[in-house]
Amino acid sequence: APKLLAYGVLLAIGATVLPSFLLSASLGRISAQANATIGTLSPVVTVLLAVMILGEELTGIDVAGTALVIAGVGWFTFADRKR
Repeated sequence: APKLLAYGVLLAIGATVLPSFLLSASLGRISAQANATIGTLSPVVTVLLAVMILGEELTGIDVAGTALVIAGVGWFTFADRKR
């Protein structure tokens, strides 16, 4: 139905395209360190919100992936400070 299609288009723009553009615009206005922090925390927050809000099960693979993200960022942060 045309009304359903219109809702789908509005949802696609409002929930996908618009937030993506707004995030890109905001990241362009803040420092590189803040960008790195947001990039680091984003996967962790996504996992936590999926568990808390959606009721997803937290598995060992989720925990391992989150630990790898944090360890990788920590590794590069400490390696950069040694220079």
